[in-house]
Amino acid sequence: MSWIIAVSLVVVVLSLVGLVLGWKRLATAWRILLGLLLAAGLFFAGASWLRARKAVDPLVGGEVVAVTRGPIAEVVEATGNLSPAAQVTLSFTTQGTLLELLVHTGSPVVRGQPLARLDTRDLELQVAQAKASLDAARANLEKVLSAARPEDVRAARASLDQAQANLEELRVTLATSVEQARLSWIQAANNLRDAQAHYSQVYWDNRELEDRLEKIGKSLPQENVDAEAQAWRAVENAQASMEQARLSYEQALQRQETSLRSAQAQVDAARANLERLIAGSTSAEIAALQAAVAQAQAAYEQAQLQLAKATLTAPFAGVVGDVFVQPYNQVTVASPILVLLDPSSYSVDVEVDEVDISKVAVGQEAQVKVDALPEVEIAARVAEIALSPTTGQGVVTYRVRVRLEKGTEATVRPGMTVSVRIITQRVDGALIVPRRAVRIENGQAYVQRVLPGGRLENTPVTLGLADSFNIQVVSGLAEGDQVFVPSVVQRNAIQQLFQGGSTRVRPQ
Repeated sequence: MSWIIAVSLVVVVLSLVGLVLGWKRLATAWRILLGLLLAAGLFFAGASWLRARKAVDPLVGGEVVAVTRGPIAEVVEATGNLSPAAQVTLSFTTQGTLLELLVHTGSPVVRGQPLARLDTRDLELQVAQAKASLDAARANLEKVLSAARPEDVRAARASLDQAQANLEELRVTLATSVEQARLSWIQAANNLRDAQAHYSQVYWDNRELEDRLEKIGKSLPQENVDAEAQAWRAVENAQASMEQARLSYEQALQRQETSLRSAQAQVDAARANLERLIAGSTSAEIAALQAAVAQAQAAYEQAQLQLAKATLTAPFAGVVGDVFVQPYNQVTVASPILVLLDPSSYSVDVEVDEVDISKVAVGQEAQVKVDALPEVEIAARVAEIALSPTTGQGVVTYRVRVRLEKGTEATVRPGMTVSVRIITQRVDGALIVPRRAVRIENGQAYVQRVLPGGRLENTPVTLGLADSFNIQVVSGLAEGDQVFVPSVVQRNAIQQLFQGGSTRVRPQ
């Protein structure tokens, strides 16, 4: 409309010029006017075409894709480090000179296999001396055995029966005490692992925050420093608790061995007394001789125990992970000798945010990606979910243990950093479209369906699961429908252009 008004004004002006200058000159002016009108028309037509082109160009960089069916899964992602089924640092419970190292790093071992030996010459001599003393005590007892009265025999039989009953009862009671001590040790070890994991999380969080603050000339807040120190103290306390639990377990084992030996000695003494009475001995000297036999028996068993402690054996089947000493070096009690691990299976503990933990359940499938082996992807399953949370810097997480499937042990090593994808939901044969094809307006999801002739129609859809690239369409589309997928830079332009109805898109 504006260009028509402009032309009218030009005509009026030229008419006035004709009146002033004469109509002959006016004819020349009209020819000039027609040329100007033609140029103006071409100018306005080109401008209109450019405006129309700008309205469509935001769509040109996208693509048209078909709605297809396929699998889609919702996942929870986390990172962690691989741990073998079992790992322990072995030490001698006595001191001495390391005489033999029977394995090396990487050696496979079986349960009970000797791993290292101390110099046992002194211990072997002590065993021989204790055995000789025991034989002498028994010989002295046998020499004084004699016949006994019937009532003495009956009493001796009753004493033997009571001693045997006491021995059996003691076996049950001590076994229960040892098992309780063992479980306490295991719990303390678990607490130590949790404390170490928490400290590791706090430590690396502080390092990351420290790096960011350093760039702006600030230092780490004191509360973060205190939190890290507190986490380390928790590790030290947990280490001390585990060591105390281990000592308690060993003491329980020692009490079990000592008490059972003592009870067995009482049984042996009662049996020897009965045998003496049956033989007819009534000498008061027998009691002292029986005590001497029991004492010699205990000394002999103690010497054998000390000799056994000079050999380090494997508590479970596995592989030697590392060796810390070499033969002919002096070792003390609790000096680390070697690391034994069980690589028959691996697991990884990851921290899952409280927002996602409700989606995770024991038995769910998972995929483990090893950072050092990018071509390796290992199948796994959720094995454990901690009930107690881990809190750090206001973030609440829960420990989830993911156990790798068998058959992948040869490709990985303990401590490797891995990325874990826990599959919380999966739908096979779902209708899927690229995530970029979907936009949300006022809580309603839409896609732009391509109609015959290249027109786009905003179509409301109901969404389901989503992964990093695709999203499930529960309703609103059918398999084979064509939808428009904009480029990332054009997403905002499309949301402004298509607010309802249908719009034509230039075919690709």
